[in-house]
Amino acid sequence: GDWSSDVCSSDLKHNYFKLLKQLVSDGKGILVVTHDIDLAKEYADKIVVLRKGKIIFNGKPKEFSSEIM
Repeated sequence: GDWSSDVCSSDLKHNYFKLLKQLVSDGKGILVVTHDIDLAKEYADKIVVLRKGKIIFNGKPKEFSSEIM
């Protein structure tokens, strides 16, 4: 769905992302757009960061450094 996680509680966000992880393990492809890099680092298999329309990072969460931002 199309919704803003900014208005959700932390618990609701984590429950939602756990559900998404389950869908991935069931073979579904998921694309999430978020400004919450910590949440992305915790749940994503891959992170792509854009700045002014250009990709500045494309890799695994463990490879991401806040210095990129």
